[in-house]
This record gives sequence, structure tokens and C-alpha cells, in this order.
Amino acid sequence: MSCGGTYWSHEGGDGGYITLNGVTGDGRRSAVVSMSEARGDVLEHVMEQEGAASALIDHALCGGGAGAA
Repeated sequence: MSCGGTYWSHEGGDGGYITLNGVTGDGRRSAVVSMSEARGDVLEHVMEQEGAASALIDHALCGGGAGAA
């Protein structure tokens, strides 16, 4: 994570959707991003989409998400 440490995750997808998630080792923070994928799109766009979703997960787990103290 950009704030240090690591998190647990399992990516997946089905029928036009991509889901990314993460939970901190202590279980205090978790985040899930689910988005529709652009079928037939170029690899570059798919990678940009997944990169943006990964950045959202990192932001939430590092304390920038909803419910941050």
C-alpha cells in the first residue's frame, strides 16, 4: 500500500464485470470496487481501468475512504 504495509485481495470478474477488493491484515479496513468492463476494448484501456480501481482500493485502505477518522 502507498501508506505502508500490505493487504489481502482476490480479483475476479464475470459476465462483463471486473471486481477488485482488499482488506488490511488486521481486518479494520476493507474496500470493494466493481465495474463494468468494456468488452472488445483495447488492452491499454482495460489496464487503465484496473489501475484506477487499484488506486481507489489503496486510497480507501490507507485512510482516505468513507468512514475515515
